[in-house]
Amino acid sequence: MQMASSARRSVESEQLLQGWIKLEADDFSATVSAKCFQGENASSVLANLVELEAKCSGSDPPVVRLDCSPEVAKEVVAVLRQGSRYVPPAEPRLLRALQQQVDYLGISAPSIPTASSLDSREVLLIPSYWYLGLNDELDPNVDVLEAGCLMYSSSSRGWANLTGKADPRPNDVRGQTLHPHSGGGCWLASVLRAESTGAGEDLVFMVPNKIQSSQRYGDTAAVLRASLSSGRIAMPPVHKRMGFSDSAMAAAQGKLYLLGGSCHLELAPSTPLEVYDPHLDCWFSAASPIPGPVSLSEHALVANQQEGLLLALGGCLTSGDRRHRHSRMFDQVAMYDVNGGKWSFNPSGCKWPGAATSYSVSAVAADAYTIMVLSMDHSLSGQAVRTDLLDLRTWRWRSGALLQRQQLGGGDDDGCLLNMGVVAHEGQVLAVGGRHYWKDGEWATPRVHAYDIKADAWSELPPLPFPICHASPVVVRVPSVLY
Repeated sequence: MQMASSARRSVESEQLLQGWIKLEADDFSATVSAKCFQGENASSVLANLVELEAKCSGSDPPVVRLDCSPEVAKEVVAVLRQGSRYVPPAEPRLLRALQQQVDYLGISAPSIPTASSLDSREVLLIPSYWYLGLNDELDPNVDVLEAGCLMYSSSSRGWANLTGKADPRPNDVRGQTLHPHSGGGCWLASVLRAESTGAGEDLVFMVPNKIQSSQRYGDTAAVLRASLSSGRIAMPPVHKRMGFSDSAMAAAQGKLYLLGGSCHLELAPSTPLEVYDPHLDCWFSAASPIPGPVSLSEHALVANQQEGLLLALGGCLTSGDRRHRHSRMFDQVAMYDVNGGKWSFNPSGCKWPGAATSYSVSAVAADAYTIMVLSMDHSLSGQAVRTDLLDLRTWRWRSGALLQRQQLGGGDDDGCLLNMGVVAHEGQVLAVGGRHYWKDGEWATPRVHAYDIKADAWSELPPLPFPICHASPVVVRVPSVLY
């Protein structure tokens, strides 16, 4: 009898939940298909509320008011409509409010991070860099053993140098935090979020970028846990990239994209695009933006915040055989459609204005719709670092405030910075470290500069513990339990 009663109730529920359902919150309203309340959502609190409203009011469609803000209600509707394809918002407060509402309504939202993962704090990590003194020699004021994983907390307004047992990096990464002529290497670093990998925490994927021809690219690739706990996570090697360096890497839609690089003379020039899928733990070869025997190196690769596209710009194109290599500037903006898997160039005519005169290029997604590019420009005669901003809504460039020479060091012989690390953090773009020419040699700098996109102005943050260049800064959510 009990089974028959349950069966009748199920049939009645299916009959009631047909057609469309209207959800409201203050001045927001939207309709969703009743099919959204089948499957995993059939027994949810929201499905029960819809069923109750349909029985009691008899309105068509049934109207359910959500006890939340219109912004959160809009995201709830997106969760119901898009299911597993839903991409959570990046804004922490909205994400936390959405998580609470989803938990209360009992609806399925696998792409939204758990409440425990939201109980975290964003910090800036620099797991890889070089530090050097005059003429690329090690800075005598820095002990190699003291060059740890650098971490910045805006709430503390300072840097921490995690060394010894507190250093969360794998041993092979620690041993290569040196200078260019020491035999050490530079690493590319990108973050895959917890909600895209199912790992329960953000992961920093690191790939070597300065290697010898005898090394197989990717053999020492490493993963750093955002919880800063010890324990190595292995990555498979990128077999086709033996002998490449000066590549660029970015994360988009839960995958890593590794593009180009200069190859050793024994290899024919090429510009491969390799894609790492953490769920399959495998690298895949994708379409190259530059087919044929041409290599793109020393360029920038950046994804917008929604991660629907990648942009490659700046750098150098090299062609020719082992005896006769020819190089020229890469003067286009190459756009890769992550979903479509196709490249296009200079979308809507947005050719980068600094392409012909700039070098030492760094790029970052300053916000959801803005790409920021920093570069050295021959036309500025070493007086400043050039700033260009691309609006992805209009595909138009505009000039930003220059990072002036006085801000870089102040001395009459100071040159502008090369090889800066750039990262977006808490509404600003941070330019970390870099090297410059001074008197009779090159020096790295401990300075950190912050760019406010709304004010179009640069300011200075607390300096690093020691001078560095070629930094690979990343922003991760570290569980608050560590604090």
